[in-house]
Amino acid sequence: MSAASNLDRRTWLAGAGAAMLLASGDANADAPRLTVAFSLAEAVTNGVAVTPEGRIFAALARIDGSAGPRVVEIRNGTPVPFPDEAWNAYAEVPTRPVPSSG
Repeated sequence: MSAASNLDRRTWLAGAGAAMLLASGDANADAPRLTVAFSLAEAVTNGVAVTPEGRIFAALARIDGSAGPRVVEIRNGTPVPFPDEAWNAYAEVPTRPVPSSG
């Protein structure tokens, strides 16, 4: 990436940031604010979806090596494996030897 394109990108980002700050000012005092739907202190959540009916689904990252479901539905504030526990069961994939190039 050239220095000129970096400058254009930085200028654009600065302008977009300023526009967002202006849009979040008093002019939008009646606009809905973000609301915490749930929090999972014991899991890293890297994706959340809410259906039109209000059902909440979350994708859990297991980058720390922890066990448990990867996809859950939040029911009454509690993560429940979705669609069920068997589908979310971790099965270690056997490693295969890397073919030699010779």
